[in-house]
Amino acid sequence: MGTPAPFFRDFAYVFIAGATGGLVAWRLRQPLIIGYVLAGALISPFTPGPKIEDAATLELLAEIGVILLMFSVGLEFSLKDLLRSKWVAVVGGFSGTRT
Repeated sequence: MGTPAPFFRDFAYVFIAGATGGLVAWRLRQPLIIGYVLAGALISPFTPGPKIEDAATLELLAEIGVILLMFSVGLEFSLKDLLRSKWVAVVGGFSGTRT
């Protein structure tokens, strides 16, 4: 069983593009998210340049990353703060759902 070389190459593209985009945005004193979005657009399959072949696997890793980020934010959120903003959370939660 060989190593999945395209996955590691794609992962390296994403990492290098993100680090470069973040560094450029930081140097220009812009929000880092702008650099990350531009880096993602640069390596997108819809633009010329390096392409990501195994997008499904990288999307899965991105979803896992978002889950871990939400979990870490939840750990930092205190119950006292949650109870203080309960109506905003309840109304916002129900207004954002689809039927």
